[in-house]
Amino acid sequence: MSRPKLTEGPIGPTLYRMSLPMVMGIVAILVFNFVDAYYVSLLGTQYLAAISFTFPATFALMSLNLGLGTANTTLVAIELGAGRERQAKQLATYSIVISVFLVFCTALLGIAVIDPLFRLLGADSAARELIHDYLGIWYLGVGVLTIPMLCNSAMRGTGDTRTPSIIMAMSALINGILDPFLIFGIGPFPRMEMQGAALSSVLSWWIAAGVALTTVYRKQIVDLSRPRFDVVKACWGRLIKIALPIVGSNMLNPIALGVVIALVAQFGVDAVAATGVGMRLEPILIIAVMGLSTCIPPFVGQNLGAARFDRIKQAMQLSFRFAMIWQGLLALGLYLAAPWIAGLFGVEEQAMEIIRLFLTILPLSYGFLAWVLLGGAQFNGLRMPNKGLVLNGGRLFLFYIPFAYWGSQMNGIEGLYMGCALANVTAGVIAWFWIRHTNKRLVLSANASMRRA
Repeated sequence: MSRPKLTEGPIGPTLYRMSLPMVMGIVAILVFNFVDAYYVSLLGTQYLAAISFTFPATFALMSLNLGLGTANTTLVAIELGAGRERQAKQLATYSIVISVFLVFCTALLGIAVIDPLFRLLGADSAARELIHDYLGIWYLGVGVLTIPMLCNSAMRGTGDTRTPSIIMAMSALINGILDPFLIFGIGPFPRMEMQGAALSSVLSWWIAAGVALTTVYRKQIVDLSRPRFDVVKACWGRLIKIALPIVGSNMLNPIALGVVIALVAQFGVDAVAATGVGMRLEPILIIAVMGLSTCIPPFVGQNLGAARFDRIKQAMQLSFRFAMIWQGLLALGLYLAAPWIAGLFGVEEQAMEIIRLFLTILPLSYGFLAWVLLGGAQFNGLRMPNKGLVLNGGRLFLFYIPFAYWGSQMNGIEGLYMGCALANVTAGVIAWFWIRHTNKRLVLSANASMRRA
């Protein structure tokens, strides 16, 4: 297993070196998810609306995977930072096993509640039939996705972000290639439409799982010795203790998005389809920050293990500054490009106009949303996931949903988007003050300890 790399050297170049491969890998995945939406949109607005309804459900399972992966990354990084390589290997190994089990069980529950859930979200009978076609296959395969995601998280804990990004990009490329063949029935393939979109994802996950398992074995990141029950139990206990608040925080996102989709549904199928496009575009628009936030937990974790609190403070200052400047420039570009982007989708004029509204309003707040993401990432790296849960939960349920509702009542779909943007700004300011206070206390505590020594 790789030795710790993140407790020395210049901070900015280190974060850049870690983030760039992750950004490229995430870009590949999000672009091909965007391609999924594009191909489905060619089947018609009803199909695009159906896949937009599924977004909160698929995001929920992805959030569970991401939460378990973040906990795994944090624990592996802390053990390596403290010089405990064997314990890091054990955590990486047993985390993969328990995570696959948990995600598979959750997916089975998801299959059982498809109809009542999407009836509650406002999907009509025609949309629910299409949703069944998609999720029936997607749910059965999502457990396989857990394997590459947890393997990648273990590699990130060692400071290696390049290999996970390659595996992510490879999976996304395979998915993008298979999509048109399985959706439209090109060549020898049958026309499967929504089922084809789901099956292409599942097949790409199987291939990624094989590559990821081979990679972690070759890099000696896993421990294949005969496990002792007490060691396995202790590893699972540590993982679940950190993962539960992280998963809970991540799970709040699809719940809130489901509520927002239900609010949007009152404005018609065009509004649902357009908002679904916007929701799939949103991760692409904050891609640089997402890449950076995946690197914060291993960086913070290794420096926490080595008691380098000064490096944690400097890293967060640099990250917050970068996020605001980058997202501000991007918002300006999107304001100019929004009509062109909206025209890429084969939807009615009204849906195109709603997509344009989304792209000119929400991105103005993404710099502040970035502060929330980065703040939560630091709390996870510090083994304070409950604070990350409070930060994200407050953003969603104290601000995002109420502001979206009030905005929709005052000014329709445009008001709803403005309410979501205002919620991001409010939560971002709170995150900035909270992280600033946390890091100040960490440094003061370290200095007091050094004086006593």
